[in-house]
Amino acid sequence: MKTILIPIDFSATSIHALRAGLIIAQKKKLAVKILNIYDVPVYKTQVNELNINEYLDERAKSTREFFNELIRSDLNLIEQLSKVHYEFKTIAGVAKLTLLDEISENNYNLIVMGNTGAGRIKIFGSLTAEIMENANCPVIGIPLNSNLDELFSNVVIPIDFSDLSKESVNFSKKWFADFNCNITALNLNLSDNYVAAKQMNELAMFEFYDKSVNNSNTLISFKVENELYFESGILKYIDKENVSLVVMHTHKRGFFKELIEKSYTKILSYYAKTAMLVLPETFLEDYY
Repeated sequence: MKTILIPIDFSATSIHALRAGLIIAQKKKLAVKILNIYDVPVYKTQVNELNINEYLDERAKSTREFFNELIRSDLNLIEQLSKVHYEFKTIAGVAKLTLLDEISENNYNLIVMGNTGAGRIKIFGSLTAEIMENANCPVIGIPLNSNLDELFSNVVIPIDFSDLSKESVNFSKKWFADFNCNITALNLNLSDNYVAAKQMNELAMFEFYDKSVNNSNTLISFKVENELYFESGILKYIDKENVSLVVMHTHKRGFFKELIEKSYTKILSYYAKTAMLVLPETFLEDYY
């Protein structure tokens, strides 16, 4: 069964992301796995080492009880969970490694995580950026201030006219067809030349043709904005246009390439005050 993974640490941000994930699961008719990862303490005595299994069992039991109490105290969560098939799982381990193992060993269709940005780096902050960069399926990062009623109302997809960015647009057309939203394909013209406008016009013409042939109900607009830098340009556009979600794609990069190339996905996950949907290059290649 197609499944969404929603990691939670019981913070306000992760519970907010849980609500968002349940909305998506209901809309997309997906099952939900809610995952809590807790640290294993360092034991210094032989007695404590012998009791490690007992400790882990007790910790898992108390976490499940805490989760059940959370649900019982929140009528909105009770209603949301009643409309989807879900399971709650708690495991011990190092958050990043354990979560990446969980993702690689299971065929998830989507991961929904809270995103605290660069300010508060607890379990969700730098971890969300790492999962966005390394997951094998789409990842949505949800800031605490996201309006869940308008989460998909105003979507922007930054494009550079590469095949990968065009695939991001095509994926979004299909994925957002279930939602009532406006989608904008945006090129930030860092070179300030006429080529970008020409290429964008070609995309718009193809979109018009595709829409007439396939009877698509998804509305996409195309814009070119002249900017000096991508980071500041996209952040300014998000604020100016009241963007509710940004769609990014990641590239396959080796270790040395990561050292010399900055990741726009990570930068936006740290500083953008809006939700992000990140599409891995490997996922888009398999999708098409």
